[in-house]
Amino acid sequence: MTGVIESISGAPKVLGGDVLYTVRIRMDEVDLAVKWGMTVELKFRLEEY
Repeated sequence: MTGVIESISGAPKVLGGDVLYTVRIRMDEVDLAVKWGMTVELKFRLEEY
């Protein structure tokens, strides 16, 4: 799946030693297996404009 980052939270949460940021992503297409509230792992692809 692909999408565009709309926002990243300004303050992290620490959970079990991990530093987490809430990220909102506008998806280009949504896989029906993805449900509201799920946690995902993602990779960022940086592009220069």
